[in-house]
Amino acid sequence: MLGQRYDAMMLIIGERLNVFASKRVRTALEAKDERVILEIAGDQLAQGAQYLDVHAEGWDDMKWMLETVRQSGAAICLDSPDPEVIRKGLSMPGVKFLNSLAGGRLDCFKEAKEHKVKVVGLLHDVSAAEVVEAAKKASFPFEDLYLDPAVMPVSVDAANARKLIEKHRETKRDFPGVKTVVGISNVTHGMPRPLEIRAAILVSLLNDGLDAAICNPAELGFYARAVAIIRDDGSGRSTVDYIRAFRKDEAAKKAAPRPPTK
Repeated sequence: MLGQRYDAMMLIIGERLNVFASKRVRTALEAKDERVILEIAGDQLAQGAQYLDVHAEGWDDMKWMLETVRQSGAAICLDSPDPEVIRKGLSMPGVKFLNSLAGGRLDCFKEAKEHKVKVVGLLHDVSAAEVVEAAKKASFPFEDLYLDPAVMPVSVDAANARKLIEKHRETKRDFPGVKTVVGISNVTHGMPRPLEIRAAILVSLLNDGLDAAICNPAELGFYARAVAIIRDDGSGRSTVDYIRAFRKDEAAKKAAPRPPTK
């Protein structure tokens, strides 16, 4: 698998343990089925994820999810808009990342610093300058801050792809010492053939210095091939990388067990 190489492309946060985005995860949570949760966690780690985003509603459900995912040995990204869940979750073993802090919960930078976690600053209802200022007041280390441009999906407005790229570029220009992250699947929500759209947007963001993505790590081979071609330096190495990546992914698909036919 190509997983060992993806960290050179960007930091990868696996997105699949989200009860609002996955019926399978939601059903497993309701049934308290640890096997399913650990299977999804293990798959993402094997595919190259460095952190696993965990999103559930309410403290009881979040606590069970965090305790279960912790059994996989994963570094966890706590995903919640609830300040109470954030504060309780930060004390849980294995939580190394917080997604996210925005308007109404910027005071949680203090707890994030105490627990030595990385933080996503969501630029949805707050500006980059406000997030950076809140981090400064809490003496939060800038090397652990990731700003998310948080643009609406292209299904709402096709111009949102351009707006995301421009907002990310502006963020990099105005705050050069701060890292950036995007939830790349959010950008293409509701669109047909979303993988091609995500790859095109992601390559542009990476060329502008994107540091991390919250994504499905199963798609990383596709992204790596796209990046390899776009970043060809004239040596031909990127084309070789592309072909090798393609062959490895094809071999992995052939080796994977096939579901039984009806």
